[in-house]
Parts: sequence; structure tokens; C-alpha cells
Amino acid sequence: MESLMYGTEKGYLVPPEVKVFSLSTGSWKPISSNVPPYNMLDYCWSSVFVNGGIHWLGYSHRKDRDQSYCNLIMGFNVGDEIFKDMNLPKLLVDANPFNLSISVCGEMITVFQYDNRLKSKRCSVWIMKEYGVVESWSKQFTIEILLDLGRMVSC
Repeated sequence: MESLMYGTEKGYLVPPEVKVFSLSTGSWKPISSNVPPYNMLDYCWSSVFVNGGIHWLGYSHRKDRDQSYCNLIMGFNVGDEIFKDMNLPKLLVDANPFNLSISVCGEMITVFQYDNRLKSKRCSVWIMKEYGVVESWSKQFTIEILLDLGRMVSC
């Protein structure tokens, strides 16, 4: 999958463009319906494959507040080529998206939240126990990171 977005802080100059590579035809096919208008983190554009779909962390800027974010998970079902949004737990919706990363633990979507505002750095691990059910998010634990090891990529 390839995604191309042109935008500014106030919104997109043109709608996002998404293409899917077909192994059977060896070519790229544009996807034009229901492409979500969210930002993805360019520097750590990680994705996970769960439940027949590719998932990324996405965010938008809240129009009602300055310097505030609205985070979510964007999903793309590879079978029917449809995008869908999934909500994060309330404590992560407004978090700085640059402090979040997505992973998989077993067959469950996992989100790591990093907090480096204090002298000791912390990482909280959240797991969505039932796919697509926002009420199933559970904070498993918080790890205090004593060394500067970087980010976790999986569990």
C-alpha cells in the first residue's frame, strides 16, 4: 500500500491518495472511496496486520483547541479494500501522537505510550482485548525505563 498526502497545518490541499499493489497483476491500483483524512506519523510509520487488515496510528488536529490532537487507529481490510477507524482508549485520544506506537501481542492490537516528561521515562502498554471494541482496551502495565533504550517494537 502506498499513501500520498499533501497538506498544511490547517488541512489538506488535495485529498489523500492511496494505491494498493496487486500481486496478481503486478501493478498499483488507486483506492478512491472512503480514504480517511488523517495524518500518519512519517518518521515511524509502523503498521500491524491483525484480523485481515493493516492498521496504523493516525491523528488529526482538533479544530476546537490549539495544539491538541485526536488520535485513533486507521484500518484497511485487504480483502474488501475498505478503510475503517477504531477509537483508542480515552486516555490516549488526546495524547501527543509522537509518543505512541502500535504493535501486536498475540492477535491483539497493542499501543505503547511513552512519557519522557519526567526524569524517569515511562512506557505504558495498552491492549485491545476484543478486536474493534473500544471498551475492551486495557492498560496492562507501566514500565519505568531507567536507560535510554529507545522504543519497543513488539511484545
